[in-house]
Amino acid sequence: MSVPLTDSPRLFAVPPVDRRHAVLLTPAHYRRWKNFVLLPRRSYSTWQDMFDKNADRLDYLLTPGDYTTLGRMEVNHPGNTADRPKTIRYYNPSLGTVHPVQRPLSWARVDSFQFDGQGTSNWVVQGLTVSRPERNSVIRGRASNITVDACLFEHAVQYNVRIRNASHCTIQRCVIRDTIQMFDKNGLPRDSSGIQIGRVDEEILGIKVLDNEIYNVGDCIQTTDGRLEPIRRVEVLIEGNDLYLDSSRYIGETNTTWDENAIDLKAGSDTPESTTIRTNRMWGFRHRAAQGALGEIIVVQRFSRNVLVEDNIMGDAPRGMKDENWPRHPEFAVDTPRHIVFRNNQFYEIRDYSELDKGAITKPITSGIKFIGNYFARSDFIADQTPPGYQGTLPRYTGNTRVEVGDIQRHESKNPPVPYDEAMNATATAPFGYDTYERKRWTGPELAMGAIPAARAP
Repeated sequence: MSVPLTDSPRLFAVPPVDRRHAVLLTPAHYRRWKNFVLLPRRSYSTWQDMFDKNADRLDYLLTPGDYTTLGRMEVNHPGNTADRPKTIRYYNPSLGTVHPVQRPLSWARVDSFQFDGQGTSNWVVQGLTVSRPERNSVIRGRASNITVDACLFEHAVQYNVRIRNASHCTIQRCVIRDTIQMFDKNGLPRDSSGIQIGRVDEEILGIKVLDNEIYNVGDCIQTTDGRLEPIRRVEVLIEGNDLYLDSSRYIGETNTTWDENAIDLKAGSDTPESTTIRTNRMWGFRHRAAQGALGEIIVVQRFSRNVLVEDNIMGDAPRGMKDENWPRHPEFAVDTPRHIVFRNNQFYEIRDYSELDKGAITKPITSGIKFIGNYFARSDFIADQTPPGYQGTLPRYTGNTRVEVGDIQRHESKNPPVPYDEAMNATATAPFGYDTYERKRWTGPELAMGAIPAARAP
């Protein structure tokens, strides 16, 4: 049986073009852009000039071409309504809704975009291409209800899309790929990310990251706490995404990389399950060839808490997950439960890939971490070594199944044993192979082998 790709039920449905209230734009020369409706021909010197002269329009339609000479598209004024937002979208009726990654010779390329300001809300960006931008795209300044749909981001330096002090925003059906790796003056790699959420001292609520394909970008998705008030709420749904590294990011024959993790959680909320990671596919990560990531697919650290990780398929990496001790903070004792639940996930081929690797599927360090009903398959170890600075209570493993796993725990003599339920200690077999799953939603799809034993042939 194969697990097919399905659409997130929480996608925002972008409304069709309203031809009566649209403006058609062409990049032949930005001072010669034409209006779509029967109004006098207009020219525009900047993005802001265009918005000002067409303030009554609902849809801004960018025909194929290169708009990067206009610089970053900055929007700092209201859209329309939540049900019928204003849109800035690629427009080519002959190609319809073909994703930009599938039409490389027909793009509407912009340098980047910024939505900024408390009154900036109810906008959609759809179908645009951001390639080798001068500046990163950002939603900030308490903007809200901004949706980025079916866009292509590629070859950025450091960041692709940042959501800072903004709420109720959605990044959906995008391809984000291939950051340009930069190094500091000491030759150390600089961090980069596909989508970064946070890093400000304000609450960030109602963020959705849905059905994207994000690869070769450092951290695919990262939530980051603020510097002065790090426990402010950050609440995110991450659902239906393909997050991975391909072999082009490995350094020679070392099986190491300059990139980091699929998901790096540094922020959270006291609301139960306020960060949910569901039905994603994550694979291909490797030990970083510098200080930092050790090849983990998911990292839980700093002030991340109240996370539900369910129904994901994760594999082909040295480590499945790990967390780290709480930072020093008056509201968090060293044994404060994080309330992290991994439920009904598939982990496969978690093993040593380079000489640096000594990992396992799980490495829980703080308190309040549970593994319930997961499949662990074709891997070296389930639990990593307990580190010397271990400060939590032991995790709970309930109702999990292991199939072709070398051992329960990567032992050292000083390690306390990790408690497992009886089901974990019973090894299942897969004489007929494993179920497959579809992945690479926008550049594929392709089939891969998961962690659930295939049903016996009749």
